[in-house]
Formats: sequence, C-alpha cells, structure tokens
Amino acid sequence: FPKPGGFGEGHNPDYRIYAKSLNELSWVQFEALCADLFLKEYGADSCHLTPVNDGGADVLLRSNDSIQLIQCKHTLRNAYEGYSAILEIMNAKIIYQDESGKKATKLIFITNAKRVHSKAKTLAAKHGVEIIQFNGLNDLLEKHTVTLEMIIKRLSKKRFRAI
Repeated sequence: FPKPGGFGEGHNPDYRIYAKSLNELSWVQFEALCADLFLKEYGADSCHLTPVNDGGADVLLRSNDSIQLIQCKHTLRNAYEGYSAILEIMNAKIIYQDESGKKATKLIFITNAKRVHSKAKTLAAKHGVEIIQFNGLNDLLEKHTVTLEMIIKRLSKKRFRAI
C-alpha cells in the first residue's frame, strides 16, 4: 500500500468508500479513488493515473476523440486554497493535448475539502475548470461504488507519462 498512511492491510478489500472515510485515504489512494469514480461517471474508454511529477494532472481519462484531465488534492483540512491547483490543471491541458493529440474537453479540480477559496473559484470559472468539493464528491460516491480493492488494482497499474 502507498505511503504515507491510508488504508492498509487488515482492511476488507470489499470495503466501499464513502465520503465519511475520505480522510482515512492516503493522497495516492485518493487519486486512485477519483480515477475510478470519474471513469464510471463519464464512461471513458480508458483511465490512467499520471506519475507524481505529472505536469498538473493526476488522472487522465480518454475517449475516442477527447481527453478529460483531473487534478486531485487530498487534505485533512476543511478548507483548501486551490489557486495553484487550478493553475496546474490549466497547464496540464497544454501538455496532455499535445501528447495525446486529442482535445481536453473537461478540466476538473477535485478535493475532499468542504471549501475552496473564492480566488480559486473565480480563476476556475474564468478558464472553464470545474471544481468538485466534499459535497459533490459525496454525491458521486453515493451514485457509484468504489471499493478498496478497486483502489488497490488501480494503484498496481502502470501510470501514463506525458512529460
């Protein structure tokens, strides 16, 4: 299991992840959760985690003619500044469109924080970046099942490298 922290040995692999358990995940487990969650939500053809030095996107979803990019930020705080995460996902659009040869049709910044700073929201709105916070994440987790086993499998797959 990835470090630091997160679910480890002794946890039931069939354990379904709900919003109330998000703080128990490590940041890499959170990225894997988001990958599987959005793969289900958007019905993409494929889904990849990107390397730690990812150029601003943690998750890459691919469809026939487009890509969707997701920047994930896991925190133990109720609020997250978010401005730099918005800049990162905007930068990732250039990198991943060039690498994949496909248009990025959706840019998402997702966090388990309950609040994101208004400055980040303003920047996101100006540049077409969707922000999903705790409540939106909760709705998605109620709609789609993601288990600990799915997270473990996602983390064992090879990561996509664009840079």
